[in-house]
Parts: sequence; C-alpha cells; structure tokens
Amino acid sequence: MKVAFVCQPWDVLQPSLESGSVQVDTLEAARRMVPQHSVIIYAPRGKGQARVEIVDGVELRRISTFPDRCLLASLKPLARLRRRERPLFSSRLYFAGYILQAAIDARRRRCDAVQLINFSQFAPAVRAFNPSSVIALEMACEWLTDLDDAIVRPRLRYVDIIQGVSDYIRDKIAGRFPEHAHKCRTLRNGRDVSLFKPAAGGVAARQPRAGHVLFVGRLSPEKGVHVLIEAFAMAEQRVPGARLTLVGPAGRPPREFVYEITRDPRIRAMNSDFPGDYLRQLLSMVPPHLKDSIVFAGKIPNRQLPDLYRDADVVAFPSVWNEPSGNPPIEAMACGVPVVSTFAGGIPEYVEHGKTGLLVEPGNAPALADAIVTLLTNEPLRAEMGAAGRRRALHRFSCEHFAQAMLQHYAEARLAQR
Repeated sequence: MKVAFVCQPWDVLQPSLESGSVQVDTLEAARRMVPQHSVIIYAPRGKGQARVEIVDGVELRRISTFPDRCLLASLKPLARLRRRERPLFSSRLYFAGYILQAAIDARRRRCDAVQLINFSQFAPAVRAFNPSSVIALEMACEWLTDLDDAIVRPRLRYVDIIQGVSDYIRDKIAGRFPEHAHKCRTLRNGRDVSLFKPAAGGVAARQPRAGHVLFVGRLSPEKGVHVLIEAFAMAEQRVPGARLTLVGPAGRPPREFVYEITRDPRIRAMNSDFPGDYLRQLLSMVPPHLKDSIVFAGKIPNRQLPDLYRDADVVAFPSVWNEPSGNPPIEAMACGVPVVSTFAGGIPEYVEHGKTGLLVEPGNAPALADAIVTLLTNEPLRAEMGAAGRRRALHRFSCEHFAQAMLQHYAEARLAQR
C-alpha cells in the first residue's frame, strides 16, 4: 500500500525528535509502516530544508507555503468580519495552494490512502485529484464540532474515515453528524515505548527524597497550571521538601483556534479570567517560601524528556478543559511513573483511575493536592501504578499500535469501497 500523510500547514517537520507532538506522531507512524508499505509525508518547507529527503525509508516532500502566507496576510483584515464559527482558518482559501500541490502529487504517485490532520477543508481537494484513494481525517481537536455545521458537513462527504484521538472526540463527531457516524473510528495516540521507558532498576534504584512532581506541556490557562500551583502549595505543607518542575513553553494557542470558537463557556471565559501574560500570573502565584521549590524550566529538547520523567515521582496533568487526549500521560506511563490528572475529555481513556494514576474533577485544587499527597507518601502504590502504566503503554499506546490502527482503518475503508 502507498500511504501519504499531509501535515498541518505550519508543522515544519524535522527528521528528529525536535518537532512538535503532531509531527513526531506522524513521522513515528510512517517509520513503522515501512518497509511493508511505501510512505510519503507532505509538509511545509522550512528555511534551509531540502525539498525532498528520505528518512528511515520515509519520503519527506516539502512544499513552500510562501504564496499561501502572502494571501492570508492580505485577507487578515477581513477575518474580523467573519462569524465566530467561521474563522479564517476554516476557509477553503486557508493554505489552498499547499493542499493543492500535495493532492496533485499524491495523484501522480497513485497513493492508496491519504491521511489528513484536523483540516476538513483539505478533503475536497484531495478527493478531486484522488477519486479512488482512501481519505482519512484525523481529529486531535474539537474543530469539527466547534465550527459551523454548514461548512463542515459537506466536506465530510469526501472523507472515508473520521478518526478521533479518543472516544470522547469520536462520539462528539458521530453525535453531531449522525449520517457520517459509520465512518467514525478511535485512533489513540502512541509514543515510542523504547525511548520512553523506566529507569534501570525502577523505583528501587532511586535515592530517598521528599518527592518530585513534574508537569510537561504548554503553559496555557486551559492546561490548568494555575490549579497545579495552588494544589502543590497545599501538598507541600503535608510533604515538606517536595518540589515541582514545570516544563514547557509559555504561550496560548491562537484565540481563534480555541477560545473564540469553543462551545464551552468555561473555556471561552479563560481569556478574560487570565488576561495578559499568563506566565507572569503564574509566577505571582508562587508563595515566597516555595520560590526554590517550584521551577519553571521552560521548553527543553525532546530528547531530554525521558530522563525528566524518570526523575519524577508523580506526573501532573491538570487540564481544566476537555483535553482531546494528552501525550504527557502516555509518556509518563511508558516511563513507569503514575499520573495525577482530571476527569476531562479523553484523559480517562488514557489514564485508568485507581490503576495507572488518580483522576480528580477539573479545577479542584484541594482534590488535586490530595491525589498528589497520596502518591508522594505511598511508595508501594507509586510502584504498583507505575508498573501498571508501563504495561498499559506497551499494550495500547505504542507507535506500533498507532500505525497498525491506521492501516486497519484503511483496509476496512477499501473493503467498503468495493
């Protein structure tokens, strides 16, 4: 089978771990499909990058998005006139040149399957040039159900498979578009479990210590970092000497991607609840006596993440929005570290409450503090949950499972086409 992946139009792809999570997912899945299958990845071309590159048998074909960016810059003043449910990024003009080039090249190469990510407006162009290909639309966000139904519904006619990264996402799409429910599948994220793995010797090899809580992710209000800092201050009173490390870049997603289009009033209110510089607000929340106990590490190279996870006793993922999935919990479980997170979105499908971690209601700082204390003060429970998390990651969330699920979806769709 010949498979083509079409990256999001801003996802500059590096043939290393130093790309974003979506790009890493794509490249790792593609690597595991070869040599049994021929795989092409279409991605925007970054400065100094070659147009064509072969990486571990995967062909990377990079496309200039300069003309698209010029067009979008000229249209930006008109974006304010569009309805909230129809932002500029949902338009057919959004990186139309990029997808047109990818669609034409996929036809020339006679691709059997084309995997799109998040952008439903790309499907009609791909179908026009690839009438017999299987077209899969992977959704790692809630755009299909947040955007205007009138623009989304016609596009789904051109798609053979609609993949949600959790049952939560899949079921919302199927409920909104029941005529396409038979196309909906769950495609849970995967991670490289040979890279993210427990430390040699496991928990027993660690030196006795008060406890290390780790957060990995974007420092943005919907991730609940403000709740975590409040909870950690409570927890440290009961576990003196505990420390918290916050790893990740500061910065919100573009407003039109989340806050302006969401149908959840709680998330829409976050922009007003946390105006201005969120990082500065987080720093102001740290009590003076915890200045040395709470470390803002910023963004670090991805290759250093496994060691950070292995050094942690608990990984906290305190999302207050309906998280579609969440990769840090997978990485933590793969490293044998229990997770404290929330009953939000797709998280309970990844983290088994009471088995691989503890889940609490979103935004509940005292409950989050209790869960952190429970794990920091109970080493046997941490070891038990860490081992269960490792098993769960191996059996359900490896890159191999991720790639094989895609291939299974393509095979099912090809049978349905006959």
